[in-house]
Amino acid sequence: MSNYDVYLNVFLEESKENIQELNDLLLELEKDKSNLEIINNIFRVIHTLKGMAGTMEFDTLAKFSHKLENVLDSLRNKKIDLTNDLMDFLFKASDALEESITDIEQGGNGSIEKLEKLLDKINSYVESTDSSKSSKYKTTEHEENQVKQNNEIYSKMSEETKELLENVFKRAKENNLNFFILKVILEDGVQLKQARAYAIHHKLEDNGCEIVYTYPSVEEIEKENFDKELIFGIVTSKSIGEIAELVNKVAEVESVYVDEFSANNLFGSEEESKDEEEGSKQEGLENNKKEVKLSRSIRVDINKLDDLMNLMAELVIARSRIIETLSKYDVKEVDESLTQLSRITLDLQNVVMKIRMVPVAFVFNRFPRLVRDLAKELGKKVNFVIQGEETELDRTVVDEIGEPLVHLLRNSLDHGIEGPHERLAKGKPETGTLKLSARHEGNGVIIEVEDDGKGFDVNEILRTAINKGLISSSEASKLSEEEIYNFVFLPGFSTKTVSTELSGRGVGMDVVKSTIESLKGTISLETKKGKGTKISIRLPLTLAIIEALLITVNEQVYAIPIANIDTTQRLSDGELKIVQGQEVFLLRGEVMPVVRLRKLFGYE
Repeated sequence: MSNYDVYLNVFLEESKENIQELNDLLLELEKDKSNLEIINNIFRVIHTLKGMAGTMEFDTLAKFSHKLENVLDSLRNKKIDLTNDLMDFLFKASDALEESITDIEQGGNGSIEKLEKLLDKINSYVESTDSSKSSKYKTTEHEENQVKQNNEIYSKMSEETKELLENVFKRAKENNLNFFILKVILEDGVQLKQARAYAIHHKLEDNGCEIVYTYPSVEEIEKENFDKELIFGIVTSKSIGEIAELVNKVAEVESVYVDEFSANNLFGSEEESKDEEEGSKQEGLENNKKEVKLSRSIRVDINKLDDLMNLMAELVIARSRIIETLSKYDVKEVDESLTQLSRITLDLQNVVMKIRMVPVAFVFNRFPRLVRDLAKELGKKVNFVIQGEETELDRTVVDEIGEPLVHLLRNSLDHGIEGPHERLAKGKPETGTLKLSARHEGNGVIIEVEDDGKGFDVNEILRTAINKGLISSSEASKLSEEEIYNFVFLPGFSTKTVSTELSGRGVGMDVVKSTIESLKGTISLETKKGKGTKISIRLPLTLAIIEALLITVNEQVYAIPIANIDTTQRLSDGELKIVQGQEVFLLRGEVMPVVRLRKLFGYE
């Protein structure tokens, strides 16, 4: 894999995380439109995205993010108001950014049509004067600041360098050219400082600037042996404003300071220079004292984890074979070694399984935006509650449950929760509640989608089942409520006479059930007419390794998953009874049938 591919993968992963964070922040902002901290956090996310897009040279994405920054800057500086129209625009912008990232992931350059269209609309939210006012660079407006910056820049130069620059200055004047000193501060946390420095260097040279001085030196820049400050001496025909605007377009630049070179700057107060130099040294010492924080996590391709788990499974199988082979021999030393091998293998297995576990928030965090948009489209007021998002599941399982949950949430919103007027007429609060929760239970995880809407009408389900020929009227009267609810999960089953764009066609619930069952899970439904519905999904923690009980039938070894075993019990002949030709026994006061596996598997 080339360096570019590595950087691209990092860009895509981090961009997706930023888009998710952006959606979460926009949902918070919609509830609290005057919260400046949320606006600042949104600005930070967009700024990060702009920097990464610029580094990877996805120009349209970087340009769009930059313009979006201007809108947010105007918002936080109270130059414009956060209207409902602007709020909707920000959500559309988030969608466009996400689609642009998807386009890049599929091999494009991120220049999608939606992004281009929204670029035209952005300008309507910010006055043309705002962009110039929100410029990040500083010019010679404030004399005090100018003197301070000059002293700081020139204090870093040796006497030899000062003399050289003075000669360059004279030559520039003779040729009617400008000689500027340019100071650039990179953003905190910039990942590729060397790349940023060269991007600035190339930007200047490509626009006709001659670079005659660089601090730190080119060698130090190549080693990234500098903090975040760069100084250039340039000869150019451009103005201070043009140079500042030029450099300001480079990604991950925090601020730009440009000043016209003057011989007087070189030989200012010696005392001031010394003070600045001492201050600079002291600042450097303070920075060195700061504790360096190293990342305690890394990104790992899911395929590599799958490979690791497969190797782990092979190791477990090999261990079992060794134990089975050596069990014929009574060798104490071997027994001790096997015990140690089993312990180490089990520990390793647990570690590998934990590596694959991710919080369900990985998928749950997608849904607040979905619910918000859908509720708005349907004209309903909904309080969406998420609980237990820290509950962990195998990454493979988490990846698969997204679509089933989307369908269940859409069903609850479309057919479950009533509109505000209908809810008030029923004595309910006009805002409905939709809850998505997860929790550990035994060897699995329970995920529930619950609403306080209309609930299912049992009689309506039965009528539909009879009309579709799924059951006769006489059979219907014998069914329990749980059996009746199971009709909902049949293909093409719907009690709705009118379908909508969202649901009502009977397509989906059967797919939900089949998806859950393919994950070795189960799904059940509880409902009460007029009160609401709760759909519960039970899933195994992982599909990678399943603990099993080994049994022998006709000298053949079979494995029964532990998750499917309620209890084990030895039965004596005296405990077995024959009822209507069927062997049975009593378990906790209940009559249980007995199945002979030799007969079931065809050995008898």
